[in-house]
Amino acid sequence: MIEMRFGRERWVHARGLDISATGFRCRTMEPLDPGTSIFLLLSLGGDREITADAVLIHTAPDDDEGSGYTAGFAFTTVHHDSQAILDAFLSDLDSPDVSPAADRPTF
Repeated sequence: MIEMRFGRERWVHARGLDISATGFRCRTMEPLDPGTSIFLLLSLGGDREITADAVLIHTAPDDDEGSGYTAGFAFTTVHHDSQAILDAFLSDLDSPDVSPAADRPTF
């Protein structure tokens, strides 16, 4: 799950689709404007969470779900200990020991 804050008090919930060291793609019901900067709290499963700042690079209506939007963000700052947590999560994704989709970590 992803929680994104726009401005001071507006939180938007989103579902993660994919993630990399430089950004992530998500699905949300909120229309978003490219260039928008956000603060995010991203749950990587279990007790693994990261906080970061990101900027919206692209958005499009979500054809797969029939409603909502798909949005792509680039990280601008990964906060505190979050970088190590993100790196470990991405390493788990690349692990050859985790092959079935059901066993792969999600966010």
